[in-house]
Amino acid sequence: MRLSLNRENIIYTTKSGNPAKQAGTYSSQIKIKLKAKKGYKVYYSVNGKFKKKNMVKSKKKKTITISSTKTLQVYAVKSSKKVTAKNLKTKAAKKAKKYIYVIGEVN
Repeated sequence: MRLSLNRENIIYTTKSGNPAKQAGTYSSQIKIKLKAKKGYKVYYSVNGKFKKKNMVKSKKKKTITISSTKTLQVYAVKSSKKVTAKNLKTKAAKKAKKYIYVIGEVN
């Protein structure tokens, strides 16, 4: 699956949630753009708790700004699959891919 990255440190996720930008240490805030591929929806969390409102619908984009050290968690499912708040607390927490972004001094 093809991923793209531009100069603004933007991540495009695939249906499996893999980022084009490596998790790592950055000297200043970064912007991450999550894009759900056709037929999928992507749930995300930066505080460890998934909520139904933190979702990117099929073929839509959402930009997240990370200005302090955070762990981005991404959980992608087919658009046709019904996801409840309970599912997000159990399945998403176990199956989500995790990416740690450290914001601060780069040595």
